[in-house]
Amino acid sequence: MVDWPKILGGVLLFAAITWVIVEIREDGARSERTAIERQNNDSGEPRSFKAH
Repeated sequence: MVDWPKILGGVLLFAAITWVIVEIREDGARSERTAIERQNNDSGEPRSFKAH
């Protein structure tokens, strides 16, 4: 006979681990994007000078 509680528990555990990995990768990508934007902003001229 199929042990449904174990199968369901395994599927839920796999889904939870997958969700955590996706969230960590998303946060890492977001922080990397922010760092690049900050680096670009710091390297350029102030915006008030670009308009003239």
